[in-house]
Amino acid sequence: MTDQQKSEDLNYKIEIPNSIFDMKLSPSQFTLYSHIKRIAGDAGECIVSSSCLAKNSNMSIDTVKRQKKVLVERKLIKTIIRKNPDKFFQTTIIQILDC
Repeated sequence: MTDQQKSEDLNYKIEIPNSIFDMKLSPSQFTLYSHIKRIAGDAGECIVSSSCLAKNSNMSIDTVKRQKKVLVERKLIKTIIRKNPDKFFQTTIIQILDC
């Protein structure tokens, strides 16, 4: 990460809807949601692997996968799986849903 990227990252802020606090999320669910929201930015969607989310959220990959399922079930995020024509590679797009 360059100094300019670090500076831009410090200036960016995310908004967490108040309703998130009423949902009684576990600490790992809240952390994961917040991190996805941070990555998604104003676009509201991102492409990021579970291993990258795990590393940057200080969680195991299994925990990220479990908590991501919970966030989908609670309609906080939506995942869209795109398969490449070669069928060897797939991309998961994560969308933040409005509460």
